[in-house]
Amino acid sequence: MHRVLDRKVDFTAIFAYSDIIAWATWSCLRKKGFTQGEDFSLIGFDFIQSRLTYPFELSTINPHKEKMSNMAAEFLLKRIKGENAEGHYFTAIVDTVLVKGETVQPVLK
Repeated sequence: MHRVLDRKVDFTAIFAYSDIIAWATWSCLRKKGFTQGEDFSLIGFDFIQSRLTYPFELSTINPHKEKMSNMAAEFLLKRIKGENAEGHYFTAIVDTVLVKGETVQPVLK
């Protein structure tokens, strides 16, 4: 975030790799005088807030980690049993959900 600010990149929204990075970004921007909702919107990824309490609800993508973990374990067991031995990969699609929190709003610039 510091490099983006140093380069004076004009932005209105940030999509962070994870919720932890989103909160760190929010903290950095707040310290630099930016106001979330007025200067930028913010979305994280991984929905760790489902297990943690923070002072505000972050808008985030819920990738359904439990479902992905169960599928990965099933794929591993199939591989151990020799199923799909000729192939190297199993493919699965897991639906994700946008969890609307308090960090995505129209930005006025």
